[in-house]
Amino acid sequence: MASLPGNSADTPTSSTGDPQAALAQTLTLLKSKNDTSRFVGLSLLRTLLDTHVLLRNDPVTITRCWSAISPKFLKKLLQARRADKRSEDEAHNMVTLAVSVIHAFTVLLEQEALEEQQVTELCGALIESLAFSDAATRVLALQALSTIASRPKGASAICQVEDMKPLVEAAVEDELAMSVIRFVLTSTMKYSTGDDEESTNQTQAKGDGIIQTLIDAFEGKDQIWLLETIADVLEESQTLRNPPWLSQVICLIRRAFLASPNTKLCRGSTRVIHHFTRTIPAFDPFFPPASLTQPPTPNPFSYLFINFLLIDIRATIPSLMETLASPQYPPTALRLAAAYDVVGSFISSLVRLPDPYDDNKATPAQHVLDISPDLLLRLRKNLAETMSLTIEFLRDRWDAAVSGAAGLHPSALPTPQHNPGGPSAPRALTWESPTVAVDADPIVVAGSRALALWLHEDENAQLRTEAAGVTDVLLALYSLDVDAPGIQGTDYRTHVLLALEGLTATPAGVESFIAQDGWAKLADDLESCMQNVSGSQKGAYPYRVLSIIRVLLAVVESEETAQTKDEWLKFISFLARMKAPPVAPSSIGLSHEELDPVEVFAAAGQLAVASILKAPKKLQRLFKADCDRICMTVKLLLRTGRDLLDGDTVEGLKEVIDGFAELSV
Repeated sequence: MASLPGNSADTPTSSTGDPQAALAQTLTLLKSKNDTSRFVGLSLLRTLLDTHVLLRNDPVTITRCWSAISPKFLKKLLQARRADKRSEDEAHNMVTLAVSVIHAFTVLLEQEALEEQQVTELCGALIESLAFSDAATRVLALQALSTIASRPKGASAICQVEDMKPLVEAAVEDELAMSVIRFVLTSTMKYSTGDDEESTNQTQAKGDGIIQTLIDAFEGKDQIWLLETIADVLEESQTLRNPPWLSQVICLIRRAFLASPNTKLCRGSTRVIHHFTRTIPAFDPFFPPASLTQPPTPNPFSYLFINFLLIDIRATIPSLMETLASPQYPPTALRLAAAYDVVGSFISSLVRLPDPYDDNKATPAQHVLDISPDLLLRLRKNLAETMSLTIEFLRDRWDAAVSGAAGLHPSALPTPQHNPGGPSAPRALTWESPTVAVDADPIVVAGSRALALWLHEDENAQLRTEAAGVTDVLLALYSLDVDAPGIQGTDYRTHVLLALEGLTATPAGVESFIAQDGWAKLADDLESCMQNVSGSQKGAYPYRVLSIIRVLLAVVESEETAQTKDEWLKFISFLARMKAPPVAPSSIGLSHEELDPVEVFAAAGQLAVASILKAPKKLQRLFKADCDRICMTVKLLLRTGRDLLDGDTVEGLKEVIDGFAELSV
């Protein structure tokens, strides 16, 4: 294209007093086949729209003007570069004019028009122009791209641009450019789940390519901005997959944190890690794989990172109740919940690590412990302090929600019968968050989950005894009816059972469990699970059934339980009425969340044996017939399943028979 003049002596101007006449003249120039006339028309149009509010606010006029502009001509202007017949200033003026016109119309056009091809086909040239524009023009181009990217088809069009390098390079320094990329990635990943699998894969691959380019561009730069952008994209798009750039991002986080640990970096890293700990099973970003040989470091990443999270929790949670009713509480709760979830994931990873003192070396794919013993002890102490504060918060948060007085002992809580408004009325003086109910509070959900895991895995008698003070809270959360129609609450049962397994290993935990009528709550759930068993040979029981039995066994066998309570023995009658479960090879057809019905029956039989052996003689005689029926069922299972059941299940069934044989009645 030949160089175009910015103006000429015989060029019509918009100085006429009649804007409609000037508009008609401008439209004629825009529709011309001559590039010079088109250039002049664009210049006049920009002046008209800047000076005449009525024209600018008339949708019909805006549509007419936009329809008269040739997208190909706009592209030619955007791609104008210095050449033999064009100076640097002339090329610059062409790019500036095209960008300013496009920017104006992205503001003035209806939202639906931004998704039409006449707009979307300009995205590639707009991105290309970023490398050849001055600062002011670059801002207009990025604002136009941001507006286009706010529409799904516009975001998709930008995502399909082959050369995203100018936009990515701008994003390293320019927040507006990064927001455009965030728009594009979020929109394309969110809407790339259609029926067309090939198209979905292509879109995801393009998005992954953009993120990979971003990661490369931020090499050696401040990583916080990049991590926050990736976290925003992951959270808003809710992508549930293992992207190819994940390992590179984790390496980036590790290097950045070891080089310069700080709170902002920790929070950005936490958001990224938190997403993948929830979406990828057995995800471990904390410990290095055995195949990665690294020189020892005095403070490894896993130690530094988890300590930062624990410090953040301990610094925030003591004063959190003061902000319960403020707008600051929900975002703070979400931040701490993510920290708790990552801490819980760290504990799980720690448990899964191969024993460092085992003679068998870890496989290259396994992760290995890189924290020295003295740092592990220090970390254990910090975890205990954090969990202690978490227990205090759960106590205060629960009491405030149900009674209005933080720290009120459970025995002092008002009962429904003594409620001034009547049994069904809300309790007076409750102190609750206006936006987050206690059972849906992210801190209660994530904090209790991390606490439960730590109580289960760390044999800290002092902390378990302290946690016994919130047994009533745990049992109340356990009893929430998440299976009721229309209820979509958090299911606390699995992790509450983990906590109870730890608590019932201490005298205080057993005493508190019995005092809070924990047996009835868990036994009712156990019977409900076993009653719902179908006649099929697989998929019979939810995984929590064995956890319930373990907790109840610990309570029965505890020294604090001198004698079985009468109501506990009702489970023996329930088990005696059950038919023998179907026998099949234990390992066939069952998923990791399903249990072998015979294995469950054997465990339930052991609970029945432990209960009856601690019962008074009078009750033993009363339940003797039920015990005999259970024994007959167990013997039937042994006869029919001896060649099908695994050794542990057979051994468990034999223990039931031997246990009932100890009865002296």
